[in-house]
Amino acid sequence: MSAMRNRVVAAAVVLLLVGGCGGKGSITEPWPPAGSTGEVEPNDAAPQNLGVLGTADVVVAVTAGSASDVDQFVITLTQTTNLGVQISWSGSSDLDVGVLDPAGFMVNFQDTGANPEHCTLPALDPGIYTVRALPKFATAQKYVLTIGPR
Repeated sequence: MSAMRNRVVAAAVVLLLVGGCGGKGSITEPWPPAGSTGEVEPNDAAPQNLGVLGTADVVVAVTAGSASDVDQFVITLTQTTNLGVQISWSGSSDLDVGVLDPAGFMVNFQDTGANPEHCTLPALDPGIYTVRALPKFATAQKYVLTIGPR
């Protein structure tokens, strides 16, 4: 395992002890979902900028190529916000999602095995947050990432 993945897994253990998220669900057809933004590659080392979060959810339709395709997205909060993040998919694969604060520290990581993986982060300060999607499969997988105010 890479050092980064080890840090993410360690953060997941701590965060799962602090608060829980989870749920049921999957993506719906047709693909991509109506009103969604498409993923722009490459977004592994340099995150895709989703802009400033408004009052509506930002929905991103993504196709991850493999377990090494870690997708990153940044969203800007201009005021204190309760931020909701959800990742959902079809099939038996598993995906995880994490949120990093403006300083680059993992503030939440969801690895529950549930579909969707989701959580709400209360009262986040203004700044640029990174959402990282981590697949756990060997073949291509479509998923939907939803980020919005809660």
